[in-house]
Amino acid sequence: MKRALLSVPDLFFAPRIADVLKRLGYTMAEVDPAETAFDGVGLLVVQLEGARDQWLNLIERAHYAHVPVLAFGRHTDAVALRAARQAGATRAVPNSQLMAELPQLIEQLGTEQP
Repeated sequence: MKRALLSVPDLFFAPRIADVLKRLGYTMAEVDPAETAFDGVGLLVVQLEGARDQWLNLIERAHYAHVPVLAFGRHTDAVALRAARQAGATRAVPNSQLMAELPQLIEQLGTEQP
């Protein structure tokens, strides 16, 4: 079974993402940004909210561990989406695209390397 780590503080998105991951055969755990190890992790899902340095660091660490990263945030925050891509996110998409294409994005990332 594949394992996904989630850093999704928004209660609107978290259950929807968890449901799709579960249907696609993933087990899930919440990220502890200070202590996250990426052994055995097949996907990291990060919401671009809160302290920028924390999510950037998390994305960079996952990228260097060769873990695909799906980052998402507000379409009005192009700077955050660009920063996530530059930090190594495999995909960084606006919230609307995430919700419209979530199963496809996860399936795609499950077969790609970052």
